[in-house]
Amino acid sequence: MKELTKFEHWKELLNFGEFAIFISKSSCDSCKEIEKKIEDFEYKNIFKISLDNYGSFNLRKEINWIRKEVEILPFIGIISREVLVKKFQGNEVQKALTFLHSNRALDSE
Repeated sequence: MKELTKFEHWKELLNFGEFAIFISKSSCDSCKEIEKKIEDFEYKNIFKISLDNYGSFNLRKEINWIRKEVEILPFIGIISREVLVKKFQGNEVQKALTFLHSNRALDSE
């Protein structure tokens, strides 16, 4: 899973179409567990933003929905055509994994 730290990378993804974004923090044990599951399933088109990564500070400022929508970690958002269309947070992320597993648009190459 590629970690995003630059707004330019985010803008490139928006042209990609539909993808998932995993938002975490290094102090979040649940985030570590979910990240491991994501890596085990080898999902395509899922990217990560770590809230405590110094490199992603400007990215968090530029993507205004992060401050509005991310209340509980871990967080997985489904982005389609530049819009956050579905979000899973906290205990709901297990549902996100099922959604990602069954959604061929996100899981295809």
